[in-house]
Order: sequence, then structure tokens, then C-alpha cells
Amino acid sequence: VPKQPEKMKAAMEEKLSRGEDVINNKTPDPDIPADQRLVLMSCCATKNKAMGMGPAMDVYTGVFFQTFKNKVKEGAMPNVRILSAKYGFIKPDQRIGIYDQVMDKATADKFMVDDKLVEGFPSNIKDVLIVGSDQYQRVMKAAIEDLIKEGKIDKGASINVTKGGIGEQRAQLGKYLASLPSTEG
Repeated sequence: VPKQPEKMKAAMEEKLSRGEDVINNKTPDPDIPADQRLVLMSCCATKNKAMGMGPAMDVYTGVFFQTFKNKVKEGAMPNVRILSAKYGFIKPDQRIGIYDQVMDKATADKFMVDDKLVEGFPSNIKDVLIVGSDQYQRVMKAAIEDLIKEGKIDKGASINVTKGGIGEQRAQLGKYLASLPSTEG
């Protein structure tokens, strides 16, 4: 019989390794409505310091946020969760202040073992796009695995991740957003 600390260590290691196989690179069905899509974005160092407090989508001003604001179409707004190195997953309209914290391995590990990691996520998701660097992706992939287990992401959902340098990832995000069907006439 394993000792209690060994069991705890094994459970911790299992939590930290989950999500490694969730990316399936399936091409999303172009007819999936925006409200059944989920974009997971990492926070960024560039913030609107003049704003002080405000909605996360307005506080963050990095290239992915610029691309998102410029490319998302009226009537084609997907569900979005931003992974903040300070707050964890937040909604775009959640009010946040200016902060300076990075997603290093220790911070990512802390989020990955949090039982409330995916609290408040939408359900009936059939398409997911991950936008962010390695440590953010680790946490996002673990969250996706949890959301699939909870039934909030369809088992057959397309799950993709942007790749390459920041310019390539920005272009991939823009192309994805431009492809979403709009409910507007």
C-alpha cells in the first residue's frame, strides 16, 4: 500500500500532466455558430496604463487583443476566456487593474492544480482555438481536458492551437475570426 504522501505526489503529477493530448487539429465545421466556439487567449504585458481599472479586453493592448478587436465581425463573437497570470481564466468584460506578473512554470503549475480552474465556462462548445505561449498553453490544454470531462466541450470538437512566431499566430487568429459565420444580415 503506497504511503499517503506518495499518493498525493502521484495525484499532483497526474494533474500537472493532463491536457497533453487534447489538440486534434481538426478543421472546424464552418457552420458552427460563434456561440458554440471558444477562444482561449493569454494575457499580455502590454496594458492600457491610462485606463487603470477596466474590462480585461480593454486593459490588454497586445497584438492578439488588437487583432481580436479588428477582426471579430458583428454578430460573430465567440466565447472568450483570457488566461491571466494573476487572475486565472477571466471573461473579457471582467474588470481588472494594471498588474505585472508573468506565467512562469510555477504559476502555470499553481493554476493546473486548482480545482476551480474551469469554473464559469460556457457549455455546448464544438470548436476551440488556443492562442498563447507554452506555459499558457499547458494550462489551457489542461482546462480543455477538464471541460471535455465535464461535458462542456463536445467530445468531437475541433481543438486547434496557433503556432509559430507572434506574427504567424496573429495571422492565424485573424483568419479564424474572419471565418466565423455572422448572425447579422
